[in-house]
Amino acid sequence: MNNIFVFTAGNADARSHLDASIRNSINKELVLGSFDTSEHEALLKYYGEAEGFYAWGAVPGPQNESRWKAMTAGDVVFCVYESTYHYVAKLLGKYENEKLARAIWGEDENHQTWQYLYFLTKPAELNIPIKNVANYLNEAYWGFTRIGDDKIKNITLEHGNIENFVERVFFDRHDDNAQEEFINIVKRYQEEGTVFRSATQGTRYFIQAADSSGCVVRRVDAEESERCTASLYLEKRKIIRERGGSLRFNDLELIRK
Repeated sequence: MNNIFVFTAGNADARSHLDASIRNSINKELVLGSFDTSEHEALLKYYGEAEGFYAWGAVPGPQNESRWKAMTAGDVVFCVYESTYHYVAKLLGKYENEKLARAIWGEDENHQTWQYLYFLTKPAELNIPIKNVANYLNEAYWGFTRIGDDKIKNITLEHGNIENFVERVFFDRHDDNAQEEFINIVKRYQEEGTVFRSATQGTRYFIQAADSSGCVVRRVDAEESERCTASLYLEKRKIIRERGGSLRFNDLELIRK
């Protein structure tokens, strides 16, 4: 099973490192010149897959080394700063290489460098507050972190695998099953006569009609009906997630637009 790792870029030096190896590709000749020729075949494979060399690293230390050793190809890696997920990528491979680390990032105030390197696919940009996904991942981060096994298990149970989790939760991308599941649920609600309540006001609704593209939702105690399609449902669910998982009654105009 793959894992999820998170690195932080909390200060000005770390942000400059993002420019050197996350926002931009590392110079190809610099990377290859820092390794024995026996490693070039694997490195060039990473280069081709990522369309460049993208990497991050950790300084020596028991916890950093332990977490770095636990990394395997295919693991998901997030970058966090200012309480926000800003980048995500997949791990391609890892090397301990002090020479390359110093060439890319220099050294810290203790004269150490980020020699526990890991190469990544081209990082995709994000702008997701930590609090929005704290029910899945951590509520805060300090340094280099491995997400715990219990959280990975819960993610896998709900989404099938980590890749699905990232696509659905961070990019709001859904496969065809998402629309199919929505239609199946509203049809079942109609057949069973299910009455459900709004989360904020407790107003009761039921499914008046359902077909292959959506449904008509009717308020129990008023002559009010609204058409809801599967695509509209997914669009408005995205708005709710972006607002932290809930929506106040006075913000309903966002849903109705």
